[in-house]
Amino acid sequence: PPAKSTPEQLETPRGKKAAVISAQQAAVSLPPAASPIESSAPAQESATSASLQDLPGDFWAVQLIALNSQTQLRDFMQSTQLDELTGAMIEVNGRTWYVALLGIYENRDLAEQAAAQRPVALQRYEPYIRSVASLQAAMIAADPL
Repeated sequence: PPAKSTPEQLETPRGKKAAVISAQQAAVSLPPAASPIESSAPAQESATSASLQDLPGDFWAVQLIALNSQTQLRDFMQSTQLDELTGAMIEVNGRTWYVALLGIYENRDLAEQAAAQRPVALQRYEPYIRSVASLQAAMIAADPL
């Protein structure tokens, strides 16, 4: 699917049971990311230091793109040459997706600000601001324990 059509369709229904899974189970294996923490930067330290499942559900994520395979996601992340991107495997409506995340933020305003100020290399992608709770539910659906 085109990059701009899928992110808006990825919100998952509320009320799914949350379970903690490791970053290795949920996140796509990519080279270690540099820490993107700044004054208005993501609440996450890096893809390797904290699992997305361990973050508070009331935080917000900026999702950039949803792709059909881990290979496509890895290629996308390498093509951007941005170390701060994180990847995750999710399931929506019975279909597995591999998403690239710009970051995780403590509130929606910070997430929207980060999306608006995303690097030039990412301007052509329409960011999808989603709750971490919805992201976590979609990750659990993709890889149930």
